[in-house]
Amino acid sequence: DVIAHWNDVKAALQESGRLIAFVNLFGVEPEISGSELLLKFTQREAMSAVSEPDNLLAIENIVNGMFGRNLKVCCVFTDNIREETADNNDIFNNLAKMQNNYPENFKID
Repeated sequence: DVIAHWNDVKAALQESGRLIAFVNLFGVEPEISGSELLLKFTQREAMSAVSEPDNLLAIENIVNGMFGRNLKVCCVFTDNIREETADNNDIFNNLAKMQNNYPENFKID
C-alpha cells in the first residue's frame, strides 16, 4: 500500500538525487483517489517545487515501480488554516452561536 509505505517512497526519492522534491515532501499528506496519488500541500512553495514535471515523473516511476501500479501523481494545495478559521471570523455565524448559547441575551431576526 502506497500510503502505508510513504516513507519508503520518500527515501527512494532521496536516493534518486531528487533532494529538492524530497525535502519539500515533509508534512505532505498522500491520498489515493482512483488512479491518482494526491499529494496534499499546505505550503505553496513546497507544492511548486515538487510539482515540477521531472519531480512528478520521478515520484510516479518510484511509486509505480515499488507497487506495480499505474498511478498519476497530482499536487493539491489545501489551505487548512483558512478553512478552520473561516467560520470563526464570520460575525453572523458567531452571533447565531451566541444566540443558541445565551437565548435570553440575544435575538436575531
